[in-house]
Amino acid sequence: MDCRDFDPQLCIVQLTDFHFEELQSNYQKRVDDILVTIKKSIKSGTVLLLVTGDVARTGKESEYQSAAMFFDYLIEQLNQPECQLKVYILPGNHDLQGPCKSIECFSGAQYDLDIDNMASFYEFASKYNNGFVLGQPQPIVFEVEGTQVSVSGFNSAPLSTLDGDDKGFHVLRNPKRSLLDNTPDSGLHIFASHHGPEWFCDNERLSLEKMLASCFDFAFTGHEHMGQSRCVGGLSGESCVVVRGGTYSLCDDDQSSYKMLLIRFGEFGSYEFAERVYGWEASAQIHTLLDEAHSYRRYIKSKTYFRPRSDFVNELFETDDNSSESFKDSFVFPSLKEEIATGTKDGELRINDQKLISDIHSFMEFLLDAKALEIHSDIRAGKSSLLKAIYRESLAMGYSPLLLTPDYSTGSISRTLSSIIKDQYGDTREAVELFGRIPREKVLLLVDDFDSLKRKAKKSDVIKSMLKTAGNIVLITDNSFTFELDETVEVDFRHLLICPWTKNKRDELIQKRCKGTGLSDAQVDELIAIVDKAVGSHFQLFDMTPPFINQYIDFYIYDSGASFIKGDLPFTSIMNSNVKRKICNAISDGENQMLDILADAVITVLKKLALKIHSDRTTVFSSMTSLKWLKTT
Repeated sequence: MDCRDFDPQLCIVQLTDFHFEELQSNYQKRVDDILVTIKKSIKSGTVLLLVTGDVARTGKESEYQSAAMFFDYLIEQLNQPECQLKVYILPGNHDLQGPCKSIECFSGAQYDLDIDNMASFYEFASKYNNGFVLGQPQPIVFEVEGTQVSVSGFNSAPLSTLDGDDKGFHVLRNPKRSLLDNTPDSGLHIFASHHGPEWFCDNERLSLEKMLASCFDFAFTGHEHMGQSRCVGGLSGESCVVVRGGTYSLCDDDQSSYKMLLIRFGEFGSYEFAERVYGWEASAQIHTLLDEAHSYRRYIKSKTYFRPRSDFVNELFETDDNSSESFKDSFVFPSLKEEIATGTKDGELRINDQKLISDIHSFMEFLLDAKALEIHSDIRAGKSSLLKAIYRESLAMGYSPLLLTPDYSTGSISRTLSSIIKDQYGDTREAVELFGRIPREKVLLLVDDFDSLKRKAKKSDVIKSMLKTAGNIVLITDNSFTFELDETVEVDFRHLLICPWTKNKRDELIQKRCKGTGLSDAQVDELIAIVDKAVGSHFQLFDMTPPFINQYIDFYIYDSGASFIKGDLPFTSIMNSNVKRKICNAISDGENQMLDILADAVITVLKKLALKIHSDRTTVFSSMTSLKWLKTT
């Protein structure tokens, strides 16, 4: 979506690395132009002026007098009735007066000495209602259109040096205060620091990156005089957007830029944001737009929910080639059609097709409204992959998901749920207690192949038991079913059908999978044409479902001998290549010499089964029937 398509409610203006000197006053035209840009970007709402360090050049009091003239004028002009103004100012290494020449000069009490040598900065920041305790900034909390926003800052200036050899020496030192103290459990959480995580010592860096990924929505940093933003996070779908500011120099016109983040909040904890970068054009005496990103949609995290074990999540998203990051790069959300039963005819349900859902965000909104969903389709329509996508998105939204498959099921649903909680969140008393404290509405239960669950009770009773643990449930089934829930269960049970895979979805999947593989645009277009022809030629034998298409994409991406034959899909070569790859992933290194023998045997059996299926004009072949038939051949 174009970032001009939404009206922001929160405008964050990041200014950093000023390096103010004494008697510096060439700021008025710059401030006036910044004000014009802010007023054009947000008509009403909240403006957060976020300064991420290096206000002064050497930390002298006279340098802060120059800085105060700049900020006094900017803040005075921003204090308008239509906007709520918040100011948050942090120190950087240049705000430390008299730093050590190098790390070799550090004394045992260097951290505390550096905190004491920032008195001029603290006095300057206090003018703008920024409080510091033991050298660390107090967080601020404010509300934007019903959504709480908190900013937690960190003073990373101590242990900085004149030589700049302090990378890997900064620490999260303040045992009396956590970064998340005095901030709400819900709402948008923002972290701000002069130094980014890579400037902290190893253990501190890992702790900080983990905290950013799991608890913070945005992090703003300065210091490096670069403006490339990035994400810190893992494959679970959680990440923190790290916005790295440039330098706003009043001395060097070529090194004078600032960033603006525009945010609009939506329903169900969602928000859209867009980032803009502006640079000072000395000849025209205005700031010009250097970079304008498209808007992105995300969900606010909660700092209180309980995460599943990382090894469980890693294993869930691991692929055959052990590339756990590849799921998000290869999944295309299918089209889902809501089905509403309008009555019966000759004992059969009469279905009325309703809403069409074609993206994960619309699905999650639909789920939160419905509470319980049943999703069905024919075999190999990508139902398990869809469930993984829902799992991943629920983590990003701050939910604590549970995944139930028939392998985990027992005759008792309560015993089954207790077992998967221990397996997925930790088999300790503390883990079970922590999960028990999660509000029920923040637990999402995802059930794969509901038809095959072991159960002693009726389906309706099983679902009622599930709803005692989870506020929302998603059931994956082969066939839709109906049942009555009594008046004690307040839930709207809805049905969705996975629609047939269309050309648009096929093309999207192929383009997504081929991105970054080295295939040219012409080759990608040729692969699309090849698959299109295969669908047209063989639609009576098979559907081009996502798993099927992925096999053919894998052939062209991974098989070094693969070549594009115009208009042809080499079924035999693709089958042989995929069988060998799957066997290779399944066997140990010491058994590689058996690869060709095993592959040839499997391929021979598959060919015979394919001929049998084709001759019998059937799409379902049971394992028992297969064994009986193979024994006679």
